[in-house]
Amino acid sequence: MAARCRTRSNFEVKRVLVVGLARTGVAAALFCSARGAVVHATDTRSEAEIGDSVARLRDVGVALSFGAHDESILRAQDLVIPSPGVAADAPLLLAAKR
Repeated sequence: MAARCRTRSNFEVKRVLVVGLARTGVAAALFCSARGAVVHATDTRSEAEIGDSVARLRDVGVALSFGAHDESILRAQDLVIPSPGVAADAPLLLAAKR
């Protein structure tokens, strides 16, 4: 039987931005939040287009932004996690590299 990760220390009090809220982005946001991170997630789609995942994310305290990505969201982030469906050359990801 595999040991479960019980430590929160790797993410506790870290500020994490998840870019893209398809399956992997939602899973990453929930994973980081469960380990103590302060999570903000963003997607270019509207809240209605994302659907039921919005309530699950809000229930665990994930801050959400919809519509166009605002680069100011990058301030004070310790980690940026792009969802696989987000293009590597997306303006927000390019700004995160600077």
